[in-house]
Amino acid sequence: MTRKITFLIFITVYSVAGYSQSQRFILMEEATNASCPPCATYNPAFDALLNANRDKLTAIKYHSWWPGTDPMYSQNPDDNADRINYYNINSVPRGVMDGTTGSLTSFNQTMINQRSAVPSPFNIWMSHQISPDEDSIYIDMMIQASDNVSGDLMARIAVVEKEINFPNPPGSNGERDFLDVMKKMVPDADGTHLPVSMVTGDYLIIQGSWELANIYDMSELGVVGFIQNDNNREVHQAANSSEDPLTPLYDKEITVIGISNVSETNCLGVTTPHVLIRNNGAETLTSATFKYRVNEGEMQEYSWTGSLDFLDSEIVELPEISFGVEDENEFKVFTEMPNGSPDEYTKNDTSTYEFDRAVIAPEIINLMIRLDDNPGEITWEIVNSDNEVVVSGGPYSEPGATIQEEVELPYYDCFKFTIYDAGGDGLQMPGFYALYFGGSNYIASGTAFGAEDMA
Repeated sequence: MTRKITFLIFITVYSVAGYSQSQRFILMEEATNASCPPCATYNPAFDALLNANRDKLTAIKYHSWWPGTDPMYSQNPDDNADRINYYNINSVPRGVMDGTTGSLTSFNQTMINQRSAVPSPFNIWMSHQISPDEDSIYIDMMIQASDNVSGDLMARIAVVEKEINFPNPPGSNGERDFLDVMKKMVPDADGTHLPVSMVTGDYLIIQGSWELANIYDMSELGVVGFIQNDNNREVHQAANSSEDPLTPLYDKEITVIGISNVSETNCLGVTTPHVLIRNNGAETLTSATFKYRVNEGEMQEYSWTGSLDFLDSEIVELPEISFGVEDENEFKVFTEMPNGSPDEYTKNDTSTYEFDRAVIAPEIINLMIRLDDNPGEITWEIVNSDNEVVVSGGPYSEPGATIQEEVELPYYDCFKFTIYDAGGDGLQMPGFYALYFGGSNYIASGTAFGAEDMA
């Protein structure tokens, strides 16, 4: 059984006129530790070099789990470890300039000047806002290729605390002042995949958020974004965020950013897709046309009206569509005519979702759920082909409990299983669910599935 969503970003080729390679903004990274004696020795000079070149570079510091105590590691061990291991760093302090590692003393003004003079194939613009109650941060990252580029390209975002001053050393090396401390990688250290090939003018917007934790001084919060090629770890471009909103590149621009309510398997031959759209244009989006189909079936059309300002999004519930179920199926949707005019950037208008024919199961199936810390958010149900609920379960009360259900389906029919999470983040690890029969024949399984998952 397979499930795949594909965003068809590249449909046309834009002229390269009006574009040129961009001014590089360097990313400096460091692995350090508050109980590392050499870190205390070499960090002052390294920090002075960074501070003298803030017009050419930005910085992120990861705190390691050795050689001793460091609260800045303990507050986010996963992201710190992932980024340190990404560079195969096994000693601290260790510096990294745009993906190339070295001792702190190996970096100097000449190297910074030389690297700054190398053009970048990307522009990055970033904006962030802190919620009024100061419990969350919301981030927008706009990326545009200023030259043709390819590779295993990843966009990564780090929330940093630009300066932390402890009254007493938090570790054993005597350091009390720490710069550019990574607090959270958003959504995680893996980042967000970019297309493997981008041509001049291609662009996209990434949005993320984080529920703030372990912040010493809210006024010191910052955000760093960067684009990295995982084939060779080279950082192509970096940027600091500001609280100024992004400026849209186009007036009329709508994008499809997600598909939901389409099961990963299907035997009913009908589905009611939900499509998440976002207004990327400067004009308030008030209307658009959706066209969609399954496999090579007849194209359906739906007219949407609403009101979305720049970067606002909405889930559009498309009318039910019928189709002949095949072993492998594809749902395809695209948008056109925002506000009654042609979309000024069509490369992000189309999205597809691939799903399989449903498995044939015996009358008795099994459901296992390992709950996370929010068991009261989890419910599930199985409905028949008339959309009647034949069995359901939840919400639950015991965090971390394992739920095992043996379900006897009442008669020969096509059934749909749906698991819901009222919190919208699925079952967080080590939580999971598995729907199966015969001990090892899996129908569906998942962990952080969002608001719902189905089969």
